[in-house]
Amino acid sequence: MADWPQWGGSDARTMSSPETGLATSFAPGKRTREDLGMDLSTAKNVRWVARLGSENYSAPVVSNGRVFIGTNDESPVDPRIKPTGGGQLRCLDETSGKEIWKLIVPRLEIDRSKVSEDFDDMNLGICSTATVKDGCAFIVTNRCEVMCLDVDGLANGNQGPFMGEDKFSLESGAAPMKFLDAKTGEVFWVQDTGEEIWASTLVADKKLYIGTRRGLVVLSADREGRELADIRLGSAIWSAVTAANGTLFVASQRNLWA
Repeated sequence: MADWPQWGGSDARTMSSPETGLATSFAPGKRTREDLGMDLSTAKNVRWVARLGSENYSAPVVSNGRVFIGTNDESPVDPRIKPTGGGQLRCLDETSGKEIWKLIVPRLEIDRSKVSEDFDDMNLGICSTATVKDGCAFIVTNRCEVMCLDVDGLANGNQGPFMGEDKFSLESGAAPMKFLDAKTGEVFWVQDTGEEIWASTLVADKKLYIGTRRGLVVLSADREGRELADIRLGSAIWSAVTAANGTLFVASQRNLWA
């Protein structure tokens, strides 16, 4: 059995899994009006079901007994936080599907210098697939940001350097949350790229690669997130960067660099 900690499964991005004995089909169960939306007693070949938001475009990743997936903030929500039409990253137990922690990311208050369409009205949430490496979960948010999160959430305390979790998930102007618990996501750092991002991150050679509307951003793949390079390519990068055989492959709308 093997984990699947990033888009494509591994640094090779082959979308090929060594798993065997997987179910060929499954019955999802009858629909109900309860929060879960499904009656698991009528399901077949289903271990568990977790309710996401109303939109989901990211793929689940699995690492060290945990499942990470992005969605929007419609359901389920934290009672301390008013939904804004933003997104959330959820961390679930691989065996039971129970929530371990989540981080809610507020709606992007539209800034035409960052995005060219009414992205804030699309209610898409976090579309990026997370990359999990060395105790960090790297994610692209619905706010043109790249984030590094602690895979343990706040269960092991707030280790910084970011210390603003009491305000981060709230709409602008809201009072800070009075308490933070173990089910709250912990942020190591946030990097605002200032432009649209369409692809998931790549971690390779202790570096974090992110394609944007204007080019390639390179950060240190650690709890500091130092900016190493900001390369303008003259056209957008729509796909994830690939690393293979000592070479970085970067595809923009017009060119492929190696």
